[in-house]
Amino acid sequence: MNRKGFIKTFGTVATGLALQPAASLADSVDKFPLHSQKAHPNIILIFCDDLGYGNLSGYGHPTIKTPAIDRIGKEGVRLTSHCTPHPVCTPSRVSVLTGRYPKRAGLTGNVMPDTIGGLDLKEILLPELLKPLGYKTMIIGKWHLGQNPDSYMPTSRGFDSFYGLLYSVDMTSPFIDWKGPISLYRDLRPIETPVIESTLTERYTHEAVQFIKSSKDKPFFLYLAHSFPHLPISTSEKFLGKSDAGLFGDVVETIDWSTEEILNTLKEEGIDNDTMIIFTSDHGPWLNLPDRMFHSYGELAYGAQHPLPTNYRFEVKPYHQGTAGLLRGSKMTDLGRRSSGSLPGALACPNSIGADKRRP
Repeated sequence: MNRKGFIKTFGTVATGLALQPAASLADSVDKFPLHSQKAHPNIILIFCDDLGYGNLSGYGHPTIKTPAIDRIGKEGVRLTSHCTPHPVCTPSRVSVLTGRYPKRAGLTGNVMPDTIGGLDLKEILLPELLKPLGYKTMIIGKWHLGQNPDSYMPTSRGFDSFYGLLYSVDMTSPFIDWKGPISLYRDLRPIETPVIESTLTERYTHEAVQFIKSSKDKPFFLYLAHSFPHLPISTSEKFLGKSDAGLFGDVVETIDWSTEEILNTLKEEGIDNDTMIIFTSDHGPWLNLPDRMFHSYGELAYGAQHPLPTNYRFEVKPYHQGTAGLLRGSKMTDLGRRSSGSLPGALACPNSIGADKRRP
């Protein structure tokens, strides 16, 4: 693949991720020599739910260990000057898949289980742009852009297949005024009701590995949208108590294990140099623990109370509560005249070198 072709594809993807002009992205990508032989690189977007900038060891967390995630940034590019477009789940996902501000796309609040409609059907999603280029597309994990009627489901919006949840793990009683159970879906069909949440990350990972292996002979776009560490958090017995940061640390380190499995699979299949990996989050973590989580989960839930570090150039008040709304304090940081929510972000370009010498 020549540099111009890669930059064109990269610009399309990153515009949806960071709302940044492709021209400036081209300047950044030009710093890294690329040696992929494919006309179009594979693209894997690992998108966490409520993961804070400082919840990764590579960004300074003293006890949570995330070597696989950190390696993506070390071997590629660490994007440290980007902001989430919205502190709420659905609008943030609108931006990452359309490249548009949520307000312009007409969706500034969360889609709920009983919502009719969702992201406007006129909006063009990233997988819809990639499919004409020959990409095989799959979403694994949390969708949260609409489910009633089926025309709002992922398989009607550019994804060939879907395995995951329609919305967040807290969208049922007692957390919201909705008594229906949360189901695990495959395409349009619920396959597990209620979903067993503790093993979701492991099952998402298994599906991702199988998709990669079955798609290695053509370009693919994998959108792995983890359900955690959104509250209420849980993980399987395999990972419980393994971290030095309580249940929250166990959950984040489970995601790191998942990331390592994906990196290993790419290497084993011989396509690691043909695959662009983007790791980020929809927005930051909870700072003020909601009562609806505390009453049900007790002290363990407090593991999610972490400040949201931002750019070190500013003096911050990490526990400012703020008010509800577009820039509500629970997901953002008070910077006086300038407010900004930072995300953990890392990008691995095929055969990129010298990432630590120059950061965008």
